[in-house]
Amino acid sequence: MDNGSIEYHCIILAAGCGSRMRELGTDIPKCLLRINNRTLLESHLDNLIKYPINDVTIVVGYKKDKIVGTIGSTYKTLRIKYVESNEYSSTNHGWSLFLTNQIIRDNCQPVLISHADNYYDPKLLSTLIESPYEDVILVDPHYSIKTNDELMVIGDNGVVGDLRYIYEQPGGYLGEFVGLHKWSQRFGLRFVDYLEDYFKIHGNNDGYDWLIGRFIEQNNIELHYLLTDNRKWINVNHEHDYLYAKELSEEFLDNT
Repeated sequence: MDNGSIEYHCIILAAGCGSRMRELGTDIPKCLLRINNRTLLESHLDNLIKYPINDVTIVVGYKKDKIVGTIGSTYKTLRIKYVESNEYSSTNHGWSLFLTNQIIRDNCQPVLISHADNYYDPKLLSTLIESPYEDVILVDPHYSIKTNDELMVIGDNGVVGDLRYIYEQPGGYLGEFVGLHKWSQRFGLRFVDYLEDYFKIHGNNDGYDWLIGRFIEQNNIELHYLLTDNRKWINVNHEHDYLYAKELSEEFLDNT
């Protein structure tokens, strides 16, 4: 399969208010923090334009007008659509992903999922797109425990077995779940249908990431993983994460 000829649709989750970043003294959405004269969101989009991607859906909530005003309906070669999460303050990114269910259905394309606060080596995107697997997540084997709530991946021979938080069991992990993945349309639709059923019973305040393990187990679905090797990334949740992302930006420039 020549994955370079496949056109992808990208979903970027950017609805949260980023309350842990208030220590920076700013009230803008996290994805509008600037690194090397670009916002985090613009960094995502600049990574995407190198690949066969024309359509991007951004899920917005907190101060959505600032995001829409910064990015607009087009960004270079990309067509931008927005999905609004009105309940962003009382929900989690599982609900944000579920809100894109109709767009996943209508686009009839495989989908790339990205968290807007994830700053990563652009070569990780190449790793995903060039993978022969249709349904694949990235796993960082070189993780470090920072907050004791890291989401970890269990698996073997390239196949995911489960996802669990690091406090749930002492070991046996491949590495940390990275918020950047590639799914076939079929996988995406089945997963958002699963989320809908889950939310009806448990409410919509859960992240989708740890539910992936339940989903693949209950539906006997094969999901693959790829290791990040030495490619670096960071979820920007705190001021020290933001400062580290700025350090990484210089390293990424040196490696291009």
